[in-house]
Amino acid sequence: MPKKKTFAQALGRLEEISSAVEDTKTSLEDSLKLYKESAELFALCNASLNAAEAEIAVIRRARSGEVEKGPFNTHEV
Repeated sequence: MPKKKTFAQALGRLEEISSAVEDTKTSLEDSLKLYKESAELFALCNASLNAAEAEIAVIRRARSGEVEKGPFNTHEV
């Protein structure tokens, strides 16, 4: 069973795929395979970001007593 990629690994692989698809020497068949792989990697990255957002909401809820909605304040400690 293949090891699950980390967010950083998935993002790095997406960058590699982007470069490969832009290369005019990549065949249509290979481009389609890369597109499928990129869709799976995108789903993994999206799930990771959603999980991080949920964790931040829990942390913010614990600190203030209620969930704070809106953009994350990167200057808040």
